[in-house]
Amino acid sequence: MNLAELEQRLQELGPWNFLLEMQPGVFTIPRMHWKGLWHNIVVQDYIAKTLPPLLTRFSAAPPAETSVIDIGCNEGWLSWLLFRLGYQRILGIDSHPANINKALFLKDYYRMTNVDFLCADINTFRPEEQFDLALMLGVINHIHNPVGVLENIHACTRGYLFLDFDALCADYIETSPEPKFDTGLSSVYGNMRCYFERSHQMTSTTDNHLVFQYSPRAVLMMLNFAGFSEVVRVLPRVALPPHYKNDKRVFFIARKSDTPDFLESEILLDRDYAESFAQLPDALPTLMEEGYRGFNLIGYGNFHYGIPQGEMEDFDILAVVNNKRYACAKTLARVKQVIDRHLSPGGMGWLSRQKDLGDDADRDLAKLEVARDLIRQSRLAEARGLLTEVLERPGRPGSDQAPSIYYELGRIAGKEGKLEEARKYWEKCLALDPDFHRAKGQLARLAGPPPALGCHTLFD
Repeated sequence: MNLAELEQRLQELGPWNFLLEMQPGVFTIPRMHWKGLWHNIVVQDYIAKTLPPLLTRFSAAPPAETSVIDIGCNEGWLSWLLFRLGYQRILGIDSHPANINKALFLKDYYRMTNVDFLCADINTFRPEEQFDLALMLGVINHIHNPVGVLENIHACTRGYLFLDFDALCADYIETSPEPKFDTGLSSVYGNMRCYFERSHQMTSTTDNHLVFQYSPRAVLMMLNFAGFSEVVRVLPRVALPPHYKNDKRVFFIARKSDTPDFLESEILLDRDYAESFAQLPDALPTLMEEGYRGFNLIGYGNFHYGIPQGEMEDFDILAVVNNKRYACAKTLARVKQVIDRHLSPGGMGWLSRQKDLGDDADRDLAKLEVARDLIRQSRLAEARGLLTEVLERPGRPGSDQAPSIYYELGRIAGKEGKLEEARKYWEKCLALDPDFHRAKGQLARLAGPPPALGCHTLFD
């Protein structure tokens, strides 16, 4: 196909939603329209840089032995990327014939013999073929049967589902201390809202322009209901611009569970859903904001950090909590204050003096929180190391987190089967804080089985 034929064919199939350079200087989206579709191009870049390392990490086999289903493939650009990455078998599904026509053109143009595209209703489609991995990126906001679609994906997937969506409404958190028996054991509830997107605002073809927005918790609950466990939220490698329509996109990875009773056990352990599903190193961190005076602002659990840009290629929470070049505080506002003070004329001078970019007490609390996360991941040696660092820090004040640290050290010893060591740690905890009820409960359990098992013991 010569240049003139290519340009004519692209124009016939257009307008295009996503940007590919077919030949040098020849793009699916003409340069004059890049500004109007800037939001799509930014998200395309975000996915292209975030997804490949995650696919490698969570695949049980190399790409040449891995099959992938791309649900809501749109114009096929992501299936094209998977083809370039060397995946064995790729199936793209989309509900709209115009998108599939563009995808089939890409297939012929790039001779993607191991890639197929199918026009089918995503709300009801259930493929008979099994795939190692499933992708559904930017789709769940635009379908009217999300739970049914997730159940169908569960049926045709052997391994992991990679899910990306807009989360423009927050989780509702029940703050009342009284138990709500009519709402179950969970203290965190998912939210959703819907609206009709105006034609001139359309970024993709939707079901009659109806768009759904879910809180992260709502999507997590739907994934659990459909049979996915170990749902983790990962830190993107690329920050989306702040104050931008898609700046609250959430990236989940969910593992298919074949255990019939897994959902019940997950609900019982659901005192804090972020803790219940923290099974992998990237479970909790989220990118909050980009580009604040040369820092990326990161949230991990209940703490926030300012990390110099260019040092986020591989997020390692252990390196973050131990690195005094990273600001650490309980809120984003406080992190900004620390950075401002640090970089202001007459300030500490980050590049010259290498002083602490945060309060030691905040950093102690952050290490305690990360240690708890590591214990949940059974990374016991790393958790013990963090807790010991806090206990042995020079100048550590007397009114600190020592009781909690001794309690967590006891949990580590208990997980290792060292019950006598665990007992000593819990006794130290109670010596400092006689009202530390969780330590009392653990010692009581060591003394003998309770007459009746209360639900609260499942949380310890």
